[in-house]
Amino acid sequence: MDGLLDLHACSIPFPVTFFKCSIPHGIWLMGTKLEDLNLTGSHTGPILADGLKTPGNISMRRGFRANGEVRFIDAVIDGNVDCASGMFSNAQGCALSMAGSKIDGRLMLRDNFAAVGEVNLGSIKVGKGIECMGGAFANLQTNGVALHIDGADVRGNVYLSTGTFRGMVNLNGATIYGLVNCDGARFLNGTNTALLACDMSAKGGLLFSDGVEVQGIVHLSGSQLGYLEWTRVTSPSKAMLNLRTTTVGELIDDRQSWPSYGRLLLDGFRYDNIRSRIPLPNKLRIEWLRRQPMEPFHSQPYEQLAIVLKKQGDYSTATRVLVAMEDDRIRHADNGFMENIWLRLYGRIVGYGYRIW
Repeated sequence: MDGLLDLHACSIPFPVTFFKCSIPHGIWLMGTKLEDLNLTGSHTGPILADGLKTPGNISMRRGFRANGEVRFIDAVIDGNVDCASGMFSNAQGCALSMAGSKIDGRLMLRDNFAAVGEVNLGSIKVGKGIECMGGAFANLQTNGVALHIDGADVRGNVYLSTGTFRGMVNLNGATIYGLVNCDGARFLNGTNTALLACDMSAKGGLLFSDGVEVQGIVHLSGSQLGYLEWTRVTSPSKAMLNLRTTTVGELIDDRQSWPSYGRLLLDGFRYDNIRSRIPLPNKLRIEWLRRQPMEPFHSQPYEQLAIVLKKQGDYSTATRVLVAMEDDRIRHADNGFMENIWLRLYGRIVGYGYRIW
C-alpha cells in the first residue's frame, strides 16, 4: 500500500483486518473507534493510535513487523492485545508505547516477541495479566530502559520468565495483584540497574528461580511482596540485591544463590518467615548476614533474623546471631584499644548479656 493509511478520528462499526499487508508509511488511528484491529503478519511503518477505543482485540502478531514507533497511548481496549512473535524496531527511541492504556484482557508480548528500543507500559491498567515469556527486549542506549511497567495496575500476574532484557526493567510503584515471575529470565545490564522495583506491591510474590541470570542491580527497596524467592540464580556474583526497607511474608533462598560479599543490602528488610530451598543449618545464616556491607554497621538485619528464629523455636541460633551482631559491631566500630578489649571480654564471658551463666 502506498502512502499513509489515515483512519484517525474515524468510527468504524466493523473489524479492521490487514493480513500480511505492507504499509511502509504507517497508520494513523488517533481517536479512532473500531470493533477489532488485526494486523497479523503485516509490515508497517509507525503506528499512531493514541486514544483508540475498541470493544474487541488488537492483534500485531505472527510475523508482524513495525519500523518506527508504535503508539497506543491512553487507548481503551476491552479485549486482549496480542503481540506474540511480533517485531517492533525503533532503536533510537520508543519501539512500543501503551502508556496509560486500559486493557481488560491480557497483554501478550511473548513467544519470540522482539523489541529494539524502549517498550513503555507506564501507568497501564491490565485486567488479566502481562505475559513476556520468551520475549526479547533491548534498549542499548546509555542508561536505556528496555521495559517500563512503572505505576502499572495489573489484576493478574506479570510473567517475565524466560525473557531476555538488555537494559533496565522498571516496575517502580507498580501494583500487581498476582505474582511477578522472573524464572529463567536474563536481566543483562552490566554493572547498572537491571531491575528497578522500588515501592512495588506484588501480592502474589516475586520469583527469581530456575536459572534466572542477573547482571546488574535488583532494587526492591520499599516494596511489599507476598513472598520473595531467590533460588537457582545463575552467576550470583554478578548480581547485587537491594532489600533495604523491603517487606515480605516469606523469604525463600539457597546458599548457592547468595550475592557476593558487599552486594547484599539488608538494612530495614523485614520478613515473617525465612527458609532455604536446600536444607541449610540456621547457624549459616550468620554468613548470609555478613554478605552485606559492614560499614556503616547496621544492627537491624541481625535483630530481624533473631526475631524470626525465635518464632521458629530456634532460641539457641537466635542467641548466636545476636552475639555475632555485637562481635561484628566491635570489629567494624571505631573504638579505642582498651574499650575493644573490655567489650570482647564482656562478650566472651556473658555473650554481651544475651547468654548469661
